[in-house]
Amino acid sequence: YSTLWNERDYYDFYFLSLFDKKNLMNRISYHIYSELDECCFSSPEVIYFKNVIDELNFKNLKVVIFKNKVEHNIDDQWLLNKLDL
Repeated sequence: YSTLWNERDYYDFYFLSLFDKKNLMNRISYHIYSELDECCFSSPEVIYFKNVIDELNFKNLKVVIFKNKVEHNIDDQWLLNKLDL
């Protein structure tokens, strides 16, 4: 119920998450969704969201959409590759 949400939205915080404590935009932020999620943010909303983020063209802000039906499931191999493990 914070009044902060009257002044800012999620996009502001997504953008701010890209900056480190020295105010350098060197962090990468992944927003991961399942297109077929039966619980939460899914298609078509998640596709619209990805398009908006892509149009903003911030190279460090990425939306990834998996096509699985398992709620809140992340592809383990994809994650390990991103972590360079």
